[in-house]
Amino acid sequence: MAWIQAEAAWIRAQVAYERESPARACALALDAAVPVLAADPARAISVLTEAVWCARDAADEGLLARCGERLGRVRGGPPEVARALGGFVALLSGRTEEAVPPMRDLLLAARDGAMDATLEGLTAGFLGVLIGADDLALTVLDRQVATMRAQGAVGWLPYVQEPLALAQLVTGGFRDAEANVAEAVSLAAELGQDFQVIVLTAISSWLAAVRGEVNTARQQAELVLKHAGRHGMAAAQARWGLALIDLMAGDPDAALDRLDEVCAGPPGRDVTVRAIADHVEAGVRAGDQDRARHHLPQLESWAGHTASPAAGALLLRCAALLDESREAGQRFEASLAVDGCGPYDRARTQLAYGEWLRRHRRPTSARTLLSRALATFDQIGAHGWQARVRTELVALGGPVPPPETAAAEQLTAQELQVVRRAALGLSNREIAAQLFLSPRTVGHHLYKAYPKLGVSRRAELGRLDL
Repeated sequence: MAWIQAEAAWIRAQVAYERESPARACALALDAAVPVLAADPARAISVLTEAVWCARDAADEGLLARCGERLGRVRGGPPEVARALGGFVALLSGRTEEAVPPMRDLLLAARDGAMDATLEGLTAGFLGVLIGADDLALTVLDRQVATMRAQGAVGWLPYVQEPLALAQLVTGGFRDAEANVAEAVSLAAELGQDFQVIVLTAISSWLAAVRGEVNTARQQAELVLKHAGRHGMAAAQARWGLALIDLMAGDPDAALDRLDEVCAGPPGRDVTVRAIADHVEAGVRAGDQDRARHHLPQLESWAGHTASPAAGALLLRCAALLDESREAGQRFEASLAVDGCGPYDRARTQLAYGEWLRRHRRPTSARTLLSRALATFDQIGAHGWQARVRTELVALGGPVPPPETAAAEQLTAQELQVVRRAALGLSNREIAAQLFLSPRTVGHHLYKAYPKLGVSRRAELGRLDL
């Protein structure tokens, strides 16, 4: 009887996520776990996994505390999952030191193939993003999505593609993230997962901001922010993108106001902990060092306890920006020397360092750094930052490299997905099965893509940078 009650309540929670809010879904999932905490601990952990995700989406510290209390009452079940969920709650509640080890343990178990269940594998991969183990998290989540495709689990895909897109985003794989999000939005809309569409649109808005498509970014952010009271994490992602637009446009005061909201509470300990580096930059550029340092302890804690290359590089960039002495250059150099930092973050540091070098009358070094930043922004599609780089290069005098457009950027998101699979040697039928399209539609996408890429047949795709 207890199991039946728990199952019914869990189903109600899943429905409530889409029809009401993550907070309501979390409350229902917490209630669903109570009857099986002792009778069926494995089931209780599955239900509490859902509850923790919902509390995270709602960015609700009270619900996170309740999740932690329920997890503490579970006796039995898969212990590594329970401990990792406890770490998830601890991280979002500001207790980074106790959070990281169990989160890393679950990620490593998933890497080694010990996580078969969809929700557990999804959680493991996402926790990897939260502790800055970006490359490993990307591998785990990529495999999870491939498994869902192979199983034909269409209903799961938009939910699994969300953390995969975030992993692609933090590693600088913007075109991959764009294609992934576009497919996920299409699937979610078709399946009536309206709230998941909002979540995915927040990611899309951030990507559009970095791509320099300001109107699109603002329109998408507006859609997300209509639901800010229900989905705090999605709202934070959208606000982060809007803040980047302000920062790129030379309005650090507006960026600072937005980023204060992004970096506070649970969002400031989630993926958007990385926005603290932007907050520091905005504060420095606005001439407010005290405000620039306000959220820095959280980034220091994250970097210190995760030992993540990305976190360390961001922290060193922040230290350089805040350093008003000539020693700031050494801090920039140290940030750029970190092995394992993604191309976007590295290019952002090159831009900031290049600006510093120009101000300190070192034009040759400044031009070298700025040219490298410009080339990377071109390569990964972060075109929104190019105007700021070009302004610096113009101020230095001499020629400014013309913009380069990668061949893949000329394709639609779905054309890119089709072409990449064709380049790997998959047949139209195999591609169709993976992307839930008809073979005829796949053929049409290839027909449209070939002239954009300057090729005439399938065999030529393998030599392109896609």
